Amino acid sequence: MRALSERSGLSIAFLSEIERGLKEPSGTVLSELAAAFGVSLAELLGAVARDLTAAAVPRDLIAGRLPPDLRAALAQLDEAALAEVTRYAEYLGWRKGSAGGKKPDLTPHE
Repeated sequence: MRALSERSGLSIAFLSEIERGLKEPSGTVLSELAAAFGVSLAELLGAVARDLTAAAVPRDLIAGRLPPDLRAALAQLDEAALAEVTRYAEYLGWRKGSAGGKKPDLTPHE
């Protein structure tokens, strides 16, 4: 973290807050981080998108655990609506204490 702080010009405290989900980096901060890693902003965001996609639970993986009517309803959703359902499910898991302690992002995304 210290080396990243030195290369990016961002404080260790701020980087730690980003890492823990307490702060959301601006586009400028993301650009500084990309430069510190020696990649373009597009490459950094592409890597993040790939990580998020890989972390998402594939529909067919959980399909066998869902009642048929729920499977049918989910199959009708577009990706944006499915993302909203996923966020709500993460919230329910967090509320029950099974989401690792971090409150999920429930901000509506368009």
